Amino acid sequence: PISESRGTICYKLANCYVEVNRHEDAVLMYREAIMIQSQIFGADHLSVANSLHNLGNCYRDVGDFDKSADCLSKSLSLSTAAFGDDHEDVADTCHCLAVTMTSRCELDDAIPLFERALAVRRKKLVGQDTNIASSLYNLAVVFQMKGQWNNAMRYCKEALKIQRLSLGDDNPVTSRTLECIGNIHKDRRDFENALDCFSSCVSHGNFKLQREIAVIYQFRGEQEKANEMFFKATLHAWEQLGFPKSKEDPRKEMES
Repeated sequence: PISESRGTICYKLANCYVEVNRHEDAVLMYREAIMIQSQIFGADHLSVANSLHNLGNCYRDVGDFDKSADCLSKSLSLSTAAFGDDHEDVADTCHCLAVTMTSRCELDDAIPLFERALAVRRKKLVGQDTNIASSLYNLAVVFQMKGQWNNAMRYCKEALKIQRLSLGDDNPVTSRTLECIGNIHKDRRDFENALDCFSSCVSHGNFKLQREIAVIYQFRGEQEKANEMFFKATLHAWEQLGFPKSKEDPRKEMES
């Protein structure tokens, strides 16, 4: 039977499925929760908006970007009607919808949504809040995809400053932003600064960039340095597969 408690159970169970990466199961539970919430509270109730928000994120996680955009757009309309434009929930849904638009390569639609989310977060949150940094980082990525490197660099550097203060240099989120800055330098053929960024990332545990560093050395004609870094990258990959450390080139072991 349809009841408020059943709707609550479906919603909470969907959240649990998300936590363990069972997104297909979460989709089914969110859809049932929305059906129950709409019948009991009405289709414009905030509980429906919350479930639509989460359902939209789930659809994006399983690669259904059209349904994701539809759910998040509906959630955004409901949240805006309830709270107005300057509310954190509205900013969160704007941000998530922008991520979906980016996934669909609809960059010109993503930018104003990210900017709207950023404006609200700057107004409502403390200056060093990581959600502000998240908006800044995502804007940087979109501008990088559009080839607008000056805008991308500006947003990335501001995000990095916040993340270093809030999370520290060893945090993977901080490293991801520094990697983005390195990629912008690389796109501009500024290989010296790209190397500095990638090397800093590696020193803080982002070993996958060893291969990227090797490629830059190779491009610059520094083959000896490139070979050394290719070896380190291969050795790290070898260890990630569970093989013991070796002083010998692991490629020799693969050939034997």
